[in-house]
Amino acid sequence: MSQMLIPNTVTEACQMLSSGNRVACAGATNLYVDREKGKYLDRDIVSLHRLKELSGIREEKDGWHIGSLTTFDLIEDVFRGQGSMDALAEAASLVGGPQIRNTGTIGGNTCNGVTSADSASTLHAYGIHQRIYEGTGTNGYPSGGNFD
Repeated sequence: MSQMLIPNTVTEACQMLSSGNRVACAGATNLYVDREKGKYLDRDIVSLHRLKELSGIREEKDGWHIGSLTTFDLIEDVFRGQGSMDALAEAASLVGGPQIRNTGTIGGNTCNGVTSADSASTLHAYGIHQRIYEGTGTNGYPSGGNFD
């Protein structure tokens, strides 16, 4: 029987994920479907929902920063009518149905490794730079390394 682990910090989440047979979960929209198909039944779930530093959208000097736990609803609301970012709002509006957009996260959609990652091609077109959290800190990667 797997258990749900809930870290309070990114560091704690990285530690939890580095030990044992565990999988990260944010919005859980894919997790429920995957578990129904028998995937992850033997793995502990590390819920990331408390990690507020991974949520939200902010504009800085070097561009927009979108946290991996940011929902598609928020992305659509913030970027709709924002000129050059309107394509991302449109892509977010096309992900699943309203329930999925309300709970599904951009990080889960792009990092899940499925061909149906609705937002991946739009993010790639923007030339995003991803910051990957690892146990000892963060590393940045251009999107081409993940989507080519």
